[in-house]
Amino acid sequence: MNTTVRMIRFAFVFYLAVINAALTIGQTPVATGSHQKKVIPGAGALAELRQALGAAATVVPAKGRAASFQQATFSQLNSGIKQTTTGVQIDLDDKRLLVLRNDRTEQEETGVPTYRYRGTDRRNRFVWITKNLYEETKQLLISQKTGRITEIANEPQLNLTSALLFTQQNDCYGMFEDCYPGFQLWRIGKGTLKLIKEVRLKNYFVVSGGWVASKTVRLEMASLQDLMNGKKVADMKRQFFDVTLK
Repeated sequence: MNTTVRMIRFAFVFYLAVINAALTIGQTPVATGSHQKKVIPGAGALAELRQALGAAATVVPAKGRAASFQQATFSQLNSGIKQTTTGVQIDLDDKRLLVLRNDRTEQEETGVPTYRYRGTDRRNRFVWITKNLYEETKQLLISQKTGRITEIANEPQLNLTSALLFTQQNDCYGMFEDCYPGFQLWRIGKGTLKLIKEVRLKNYFVVSGGWVASKTVRLEMASLQDLMNGKKVADMKRQFFDVTLK
């Protein structure tokens, strides 16, 4: 008798599982923008940062809040750069000319890029270029020594020795499914960029960040759920963390 009951229960549960799977497959997918991504509950900002960074850095709650950042600046003074209506021209150290051409003066839905010169890291001779596409912005760091182009996240910030670079990803995830809120940490050496860590966040985003020591970045973070719910950034609760590279 018990065996018969168990078999009936198993058959009933299996039947429900099949029906549920069929209903799920038959559902029409819901169009999702980045602000509609499912937020994974549970993990706090500190735990999420530690998991995302792994062994690359240590993370602790910051003792202070916003701080005066200690970072080198990208200089606009570079005689080897020419910004024109047709694009950007870069004189490379080996006498070659690199031209980033604007095919149209106005952006169109075709995604034709336009380029803008933003500055130069004079110590390492990296040129910062903003590449604008239709509803999309990319940042490029170009070595004036080699001409090599590296795509990075937004707003590159150098530490005082120009040996480390912090970039935060804080605009494109509002429009694109393949762009996640987070940040990148880079190492600069002999005219080259090496990505130390690209951090993809799930429940939080970086409001601001910058170097507070030679190897430490202070992050100001807020909840992605609040952003998805339409809350203004100015009204969001902030959390501050110090990320120190090992």
